[in-house]
Amino acid sequence: MTEKGEINRQVREEEQKLLIAERKTMQITGVLDVVSFDETGAVLRTSLGTLAVDGEELHMVKLDPANGSVALAGKINGVFYSEAGGAKNRAKRLFR
Repeated sequence: MTEKGEINRQVREEEQKLLIAERKTMQITGVLDVVSFDETGAVLRTSLGTLAVDGEELHMVKLDPANGSVALAGKINGVFYSEAGGAKNRAKRLFR
């Protein structure tokens, strides 16, 4: 991570993939920053907006700053995108 916690500023805006397998694993590309993470959720700043993930017993399987990719495992309960700031506020309510 860089000094400001950003993963990869070179990720192009159009590069974004999200793959969820059986609600147990999740692979995300186009990640610019991990805003917060714990076993009940994650907030990621991506090339397409802020992504909030709600789950249970989550753990980060892979963090690849060079490629802007993250892999999570656990029980995925929900995922939503928001423009800058919106998901952070919603995530605070969701992950209380």
